[in-house]
Amino acid sequence: MFQQASRSAVLVALLFAAGIAAIAHARQPTLEVMRLDGQTEVGSLVRLVPEVSLEVAGGVISLPWSEILAIRPSDANPSSQPSTANQQPLQATLADGSVLAGEVTTGDQYGFSFRFGEGEECRLELSQVCVIRVLSASAAAEQKVSELLRLQNDQPGAEPAEDHVTDVAVVARGSEVLVLNGRILEVQPQQVAFEWKGTQRPIPWNRLGGLIFARPELRRAPCIVRLNTGDAIAGQVVGGASGVLRLRMAVLERELDIPWASVERVDCRSERLVVLSDLQPARYEFEPFFDKNWNYAVDRTLTGRQIRLGGRAFARGLSMHSRARLVYQLDGQFERFAATAGILDEMGGRGCVALRVRGDGRVLWSATAVRGGDPPRDVSVDIAGVRELSLEVDYDADLDLSDQAAWGFARLIR
Repeated sequence: MFQQASRSAVLVALLFAAGIAAIAHARQPTLEVMRLDGQTEVGSLVRLVPEVSLEVAGGVISLPWSEILAIRPSDANPSSQPSTANQQPLQATLADGSVLAGEVTTGDQYGFSFRFGEGEECRLELSQVCVIRVLSASAAAEQKVSELLRLQNDQPGAEPAEDHVTDVAVVARGSEVLVLNGRILEVQPQQVAFEWKGTQRPIPWNRLGGLIFARPELRRAPCIVRLNTGDAIAGQVVGGASGVLRLRMAVLERELDIPWASVERVDCRSERLVVLSDLQPARYEFEPFFDKNWNYAVDRTLTGRQIRLGGRAFARGLSMHSRARLVYQLDGQFERFAATAGILDEMGGRGCVALRVRGDGRVLWSATAVRGGDPPRDVSVDIAGVRELSLEVDYDADLDLSDQAAWGFARLIR
């Protein structure tokens, strides 16, 4: 369980691991620390602030937080679903990146109180919430919520016209799933007050698949600690001792000591890093081998699935079919491009492509005869001074059959 570093209660259900109390006196963990360019350092944790220091074979090395992409305990457990681990009715995704399973206790026109863990409660303004999912919803309703979120993310950075911005309620009516565009008025323990076509309608939670909020005020936190329950808490790492990580939570404005045994991964946000799928390309070029045209896909495969390369899952990335080229205008603002590239796992052993990264027309990196089932390639190239960056997926052997490739977590580093 969590041990509060200040005066707040214990957060247990999010961190359900048995025997957690004994962890407080355990030795510091062995961590895998990934740099922004993809290189990994492995060692025993010495300290977390002001820099991450690890004891390695050659001594102690220190890494500034601005250089770190992710931290993972070497014995981290894979995530389970919050609904299975916590048996909570709702899952709230907040504007700072936190994901909390719990329940609504009170609500009004400005926001609501959300109880999670073992009695932990926080007040959430409507502007702090991105999505609320009903964890007991039907598969069809859950799929519809995911589909709407995916479509919403297909145009990163795009701002819709003011009169087209609406909240969304996904409602199950028998075997049907309805999508209502309107306005969330109040979030209450038993129901949601939703304005649809000028009329206020109460919708019980047991008829909802989820709520999507129109204009959350996005708030960046330096880190997101992802737990082995599937939940996540955003904040700033401020220290740690005796086998725990101390996090100052963004939404609750308090500190928690989180046992490393409960941590799956710590994702870090650096001002030096820009994820390529957050940018609009200057142009997209596609040359079909036969007659079918393929668009590229952002943060998913060309069939709408999660990007997987060599068994690794990527929440961010770009998927392309041969022969295709994505071009980005960088104006010489970045020092390095990094990604993990290969044929998508869903192609099985099929497909064969040539992959290239060009800077101002010059080939900076290439790999030929990349086949389905091959281990993915880690890409890290110097792009200092490059004004135009191109990612290419080209035909190789086997014509264009199953030539679906991805650039997993394609990123630019200043």
